[in-house]
Amino acid sequence: MKIAALILVSMTLMVRGSEWPVYRGERNLRGMTREQVPDAPQLLWRVEIGGHLPGGAILSGGILYSASTKGIVVALDADTGDERWRRTFTEPFEAPPLVHDGWLYLGSADGTFHALDAANGESRWSFAADDRILGGATWLPAAGDTPTRILFGSYDTKLYCLGAEDGKLLWSYATENFINGTPAVEGNRVVFGGCDSRLHILDATTGQPLHKVLLAEYVASSPALADGIAYVANYGRELAAVDLESGKLLWSNVESGDAYFTTPAVTETQVIAGNRDRHVHALSRQEGKLVWSFRARHTVDSSPIVAGERVIVGSTDGRLYLLDAANGREVWSYLVGKPIVASPAVSGGVIYITAGDGAIYAFGEGSEKP
Repeated sequence: MKIAALILVSMTLMVRGSEWPVYRGERNLRGMTREQVPDAPQLLWRVEIGGHLPGGAILSGGILYSASTKGIVVALDADTGDERWRRTFTEPFEAPPLVHDGWLYLGSADGTFHALDAANGESRWSFAADDRILGGATWLPAAGDTPTRILFGSYDTKLYCLGAEDGKLLWSYATENFINGTPAVEGNRVVFGGCDSRLHILDATTGQPLHKVLLAEYVASSPALADGIAYVANYGRELAAVDLESGKLLWSNVESGDAYFTTPAVTETQVIAGNRDRHVHALSRQEGKLVWSFRARHTVDSSPIVAGERVIVGSTDGRLYLLDAANGREVWSYLVGKPIVASPAVSGGVIYITAGDGAIYAFGEGSEKP
């Protein structure tokens, strides 16, 4: 069977090092790293930014970047939490940032997409969409005469493709409703879900549709891609697998108790996603059957990350959880006290998470910075 064969593919595409430059760590949004994290991590530092930071944090070159609903964009030293630079905009930010080739890209809730110098936060260019931007951006490499490109979606129903250095519009693709998530990339395919209840699979060069796959309900999160298959969760309690080449629905599971608002994490054998029924559900990649569930104390809108043998995920109950990926058993938790909806970042065995108290937290081996 095709899925069974693909599960055995090597893990060369997973995050290995200290970089976490895009939402979920890599452009396929798979949410998996070989890095191990401690079973009882300690709080290394906490830095209060202000507002809420639903987009989480990304990391490149030892610098952590995040943006808040108060319009604050910050760059912090990932080891110490010391501030490198800060900028304040008039518009709020809810989307995760992207760092690529020395540039910082992020969209705002008023529909402005910004390109900044990652070294100092200075503006390079901006692009105006017609509605808010709540999902993160990704990038495509230069090819022939085509420059490096930046992709993001908007509530104006369009996915945009811009030149990375000048913000020039190269193409746009219109759907029938809001785009809330981050586009995923595998090969020359761009894949994203929409509030039109479809999974869209596009040619990355032209922006032309290859497939439009109808799902049970609208997709408020992002798909995760692994070995030619998209794993996508939606608001209709559905977690599904779609073949990228054919656009065929391989399996669909609707056994959850409520809506999915998260991007799944995809291991060699499991698909793991948080749900508004207060659970984290793990399904088998091959058949989509339930393997285990973990019950949090409130909804789970945080998109989980798998680091080695551990699942890292937050909850609106104000806790960050560490679970055993094999059986869903709770290994550790930390009470922040405010909702956590962001996806974690992992680098060098350290977990970085943002929370509703307007702070960024770093957890790992050692003790809190004095």
